[in-house]
Amino acid sequence: MSKAQRRGAQRRGTCQATGKRRFRDHREATAILHRVRNVRRRAKVEGLDSRRHEERCYECESCHGWHLTSWEQPDRRRAPRRRLDPEVFELFVLRGLAAGWVPA
Repeated sequence: MSKAQRRGAQRRGTCQATGKRRFRDHREATAILHRVRNVRRRAKVEGLDSRRHEERCYECESCHGWHLTSWEQPDRRRAPRRRLDPEVFELFVLRGLAAGWVPA
């Protein structure tokens, strides 16, 4: 098998790290995601239950391809940070109570 053939085999199929189906780019993953949603809608109209629960696509850091996931929320590292309540901020930061405070 040539180097190009091995590279091509890696670009399609399944991801070795996750075992999920690998899509070559965002466009392909999104197209499949739309098909999955249509299958789910069609099953619901016909009174059937669909086993497909994919909600979004994401880029895999291992294979650099795209996968579908049933998780509705994006990765935690991209989630917005919680803002500190202004009263708590005032107590701990402005009044200097944070210096000796250790979280329980």
